[in-house]
Amino acid sequence: MKKLLITIMVCVIGSTINAQQNNQIPSKGLVNGKLTDQAQLALHYVTIQVKNILGKLILSTISDEKGEFLLEGLPEENVILEFSLIGYKTLSRNVELSPSAYKLDIGNMSLMQDTTVLKEVSITAEKSMISLKLDKKVFEVGKDILSQSGSVNDILNSVPSVAINPEGAVRLRGNSNVMVLINGRRSGLTQSNSLDQIPA
Repeated sequence: MKKLLITIMVCVIGSTINAQQNNQIPSKGLVNGKLTDQAQLALHYVTIQVKNILGKLILSTISDEKGEFLLEGLPEENVILEFSLIGYKTLSRNVELSPSAYKLDIGNMSLMQDTTVLKEVSITAEKSMISLKLDKKVFEVGKDILSQSGSVNDILNSVPSVAINPEGAVRLRGNSNVMVLINGRRSGLTQSNSLDQIPA
């Protein structure tokens, strides 16, 4: 009884496998070719996708260093080859494979460069009012509202750590031993209230 049961199971499994093989589309198609640019230079690492007429992906690969490719095991039916590479337009080609013509050499395929023109980009930045350098701290007062109408004393009063007393003496962190340079030259204008007479 056990031998009979095993024999029946083997027959059922064998018939199921044969039925599945008969329902499958034979896959022995072969397509080869070469990919180049407009100057006939080989394009390597181009993505190649094989799809059926419904758009379902069957196979995917890339071209080699010489731009050549070989697609094996394709179904013997109409398929669509798509070639894509960054900087180039995607190229599609319909290929028909049949039992009588299952090997196809499509020769050289030329990809065209994608000349997309990008819009101009403008970058606007504002300079910080305070910048640190190796030997000094620089305060930019050009955009200070006081620089439009005030005096030099008004500008100096707005600078951190700097103070001007009513007599016009300049103090830096409480120290009155301050030298004022105008246009890079030492100035004696700090001895009196003369800085208040210079427009900012």
